[in-house]
Amino acid sequence: MYLSPGLSKLGTYLFGNVIGPVDTSEFWNMMHLPQYTGLILAFMQIIIGALLLAQRYKLIGVFAVLPISLALFLFTLQWKGTVFVNIFFLVLSIIVFMLEWSNVKKFFTSKGKTWISNSTKQFFPKAIYSNLSLFLFLLAFAIGALFPNQSMVFMLICTFGLCFVVLDVFQCQHHKGIDRFILILYFLCVVLFAYRIFIQDLFKVNVAGVFMLVGILVLLAAVLFVIRLVKYRRKGSVG
Repeated sequence: MYLSPGLSKLGTYLFGNVIGPVDTSEFWNMMHLPQYTGLILAFMQIIIGALLLAQRYKLIGVFAVLPISLALFLFTLQWKGTVFVNIFFLVLSIIVFMLEWSNVKKFFTSKGKTWISNSTKQFFPKAIYSNLSLFLFLLAFAIGALFPNQSMVFMLICTFGLCFVVLDVFQCQHHKGIDRFILILYFLCVVLFAYRIFIQDLFKVNVAGVFMLVGILVLLAAVLFVIRLVKYRRKGSVG
């Protein structure tokens, strides 16, 4: 919810996003703010989104996502439609923070403070995937900000960044087969969102068709996730 809006502000009308306007130049003029305000916002969204997706650094992202979600919610209180979307994302940010509460508590209570928990090191031993995905998304920001005409280079770097995010998640050996399939479905949703402009041109479909396909994939993944929870909880209770 942060990475795609940030990248879409740089790859205008190329990289799809979940929320927010793509071309914000007129908005900053209306608010009497300099144009580089959009770059600052894009950088914050990209870095927070990349940190949350990088398994090694997700705790840093958890600390950062809550205040910026709250700030965006307060900033958009005057906008009728956007405020409800930001409420939803603020709730999601709180849920993410609560899911990581044990690691957050350990960070403040343990003597040797570290951003990377022992469980993270155990489940995701190869730090290179997190490092490369974070580096590539920052490189994409630099290319998009300094060389706005290099759209294909920008999209190529974003693609490799997303690939390393997937490799980072898939290195965990504790995933069941159904877990990997669910992750693939969600990754397809991300790809459809990110590259919907190219998909629309390639397959001659409108934006409603792309969103309908994404909705079907999300619903299928959600159903499979519920089945997975019920199945393995029953196995646990039997054992």
